[in-house]
Amino acid sequence: MKRLRILVLLPALLFATGCGDDVGGTGGNGGTGGTGGTGGTGGTGGTGGTGGTGGTGGTGGSLASEVNPNCVDGQYTETLPDYSVSIESEISSFSEANYVQFVRAVLAKRYPAGDWFVDEGLKINQSGSCIELYVDPDQRKSAAGVLASLTTVVHECGHFIDSVDYNISASLKFSCKNGDTVDRGGKTFANDLLTKDAYAAKYPKCDEAAGEYSNCDAYWTTYLVDDIGKQGIDTLLDETLQYGTSLAVGYAFNDHYQTGGTGMDTRVGAATFLLYIQRYLRLARTEHPGAYDLLSKDECWRRAILTIWGRSWLYLKATENMSHLDSEAAAALALVRDPDLLNEIELLRKAEGC
Repeated sequence: MKRLRILVLLPALLFATGCGDDVGGTGGNGGTGGTGGTGGTGGTGGTGGTGGTGGTGGTGGSLASEVNPNCVDGQYTETLPDYSVSIESEISSFSEANYVQFVRAVLAKRYPAGDWFVDEGLKINQSGSCIELYVDPDQRKSAAGVLASLTTVVHECGHFIDSVDYNISASLKFSCKNGDTVDRGGKTFANDLLTKDAYAAKYPKCDEAAGEYSNCDAYWTTYLVDDIGKQGIDTLLDETLQYGTSLAVGYAFNDHYQTGGTGMDTRVGAATFLLYIQRYLRLARTEHPGAYDLLSKDECWRRAILTIWGRSWLYLKATENMSHLDSEAAAALALVRDPDLLNEIELLRKAEGC
């Protein structure tokens, strides 16, 4: 079943409206790149799913403590974007008429994997170009505006190709089955149950009317209620994947994502969706055994979750000293690191045999 996706935004942090990910301003100096990583192990197909091949060796930094180097999550790696590559020639030659070519050129230079997502998304062209749909008219007027749109553009192009599969890269995808709710023909439960779990009060929804976005869940009203809240973990995991992609874009262009001290927070999206996955696993294990059997015993689901967990942590680790990407992530990360919730990932590792 095709998954519905909607964008959440944090106005106080220059997050854009629409369907997709966060868009921010222009930015400050980033951290230095890490040392080279090893090639990742690939996922094999689960029930009804196809397996992926291993990730390519990367220039990843030191391994995050939240992953296990002896399991799927810690063994995943990919080549990190190189934000030291100059894009000044593209910026100096920018014109509104060539903004699409500008998108492709700067991604090809700094984040080739992101350019692949865009290229594949353009081939699908669901309801228009995933570039033209997510670079708004005002952003098209300047190089800075187009650069600010890239977290949304790459995120949404990724969604275009993820209507059935979880495409981690050109060489790794997972095609897992039955991830929607029982009511919708799958074997899982609705995401809106997370609004009543044991952690909902610890990370409550933000008061958007009051413009309050500190120590609260700014994604709640978009992803955990109404139509999208009635969908299952298939949608939730897809968003987790793409918010990880948005963080990768933030890393790639971090030097263009801060102006006048106001930054674009891409880390909070990645962190919040990791938290959702942990909470979903806990609720499945304690109250929905059929769903938990699917997620823990089906090789495709188990490895997809662990791989996406590892990929997000690759970029959370790489950006940990980029404060301009991190203005509201602390509360979510504190809960992600809750021992009981980390144990949900550990139980998946044990099911994997790690």
